[in-house]
Amino acid sequence: MMSKKLLLAVVILCGFALAYENELMAKPKNYKPVILKDLIKVSNPPTAFDWSNVNGTNFLTVTKNQHIP
Repeated sequence: MMSKKLLLAVVILCGFALAYENELMAKPKNYKPVILKDLIKVSNPPTAFDWSNVNGTNFLTVTKNQHIP
């Protein structure tokens, strides 16, 4: 048989689980999904793209968990 402290802990944990808010956001009422045919066609798309050089600006961050021998 479960002790009163264990039972209380289980009830509290279940309460927290029920109160947990999902990280997904609800869609707004006027939400309309993007349809591929509605996208604008680019006449001259780039052949390659690199975040380390966007008009001379580097948008990449330093790698924190890199193993250095």
